Amino acid sequence: MRRSNRFGFTLVELLVVIAIIGILVGLLLPAVQAAREAARRTQCINNVKNLALATVNFETNKKQYPAYQSPFGVSGSTYKVGTWVVALLPYIENQALRDLWDDPIEQTNWTSSSSVANFYPNIALLRCPSDITTDSTANNSYAVNCGFYVSDSQVNSGMLTDLGYIPSPGSPGEFSANIKRSTRQANGVCTNKVPGSMGFNGDKVNSDGMRDGTSLTILFSENLQANSWQYFNTSDDSTRANVGIVWLYRMATPTVVPPRTVTPAQLVTKNKINGEKLTATVGSFEVARPSAGHTGVVIVGMLDGSTKGIAEEVDYTVYQALMTPQTKQSDVPNPQYLLKEDDFTL
Repeated sequence: MRRSNRFGFTLVELLVVIAIIGILVGLLLPAVQAAREAARRTQCINNVKNLALATVNFETNKKQYPAYQSPFGVSGSTYKVGTWVVALLPYIENQALRDLWDDPIEQTNWTSSSSVANFYPNIALLRCPSDITTDSTANNSYAVNCGFYVSDSQVNSGMLTDLGYIPSPGSPGEFSANIKRSTRQANGVCTNKVPGSMGFNGDKVNSDGMRDGTSLTILFSENLQANSWQYFNTSDDSTRANVGIVWLYRMATPTVVPPRTVTPAQLVTKNKINGEKLTATVGSFEVARPSAGHTGVVIVGMLDGSTKGIAEEVDYTVYQALMTPQTKQSDVPNPQYLLKEDDFTL
């Protein structure tokens, strides 16, 4: 009897093995990608948590929340103007950088191109791993609650007159008065503290005025359209749209809600949470809203230092209530809305 020894695989066996490997890879890749995104989201949550806790400590020490832009260094015309990031530097383990900002020797060259790398380094805490946008310096994925952004078209049409805004303002002072009113404590958290600048607001906003609850008021959010934390402007109101998030006098379905007497403007897609998040223009007030590289959710930090995941399907009225520390006294279209935590948590 002849015995035959066979070596190798037949073509059919080889094709079966390749098919099985292909199926296994197809099953494994989504799981690996999901695990990586979960890790990135965890890192983002930690970043927002640290920023929120830093702000809580800042408010405890200074008895007010940081402004979205403030003066640093020597007073007068030689102020160095920095964003909320500069205010928080000592509370996020960057005291040396803050010392540079406060150094009077550095008063004249802080905006020069040769000093940018020193004054505006990239800080890991300010970068979400899922954020694919980039800046050469001062990279930033997060924005702070800057309250109500007053649209010129709405003010000039008289839509907001019953709320105390001046239509068709005829002087820079009247424009500035509109901006200052929009950033009052009932409407948001962070204001402009640069004396003499457009919309300067010297009012102290602190935890005593958070009537809706610190756990129900947004402090920080991710925003893919956030500009670098180097951005500032003292001649207009654009800083809020570049380093902050705002709410607009709009509704998904415009309707008169007592005690308001005018119909709000129509909400557009890019105003919504995660709306047009990868295609919207950086620096526009239309997209100064929560957006993130995560799927279906944006990480936000609250005034009490906690973090929450906000679903992108959240109604804009809920978002407005989350942004206003005193919703009933604010300028939102529906001031009677009573926010509940299950309206926005996942």
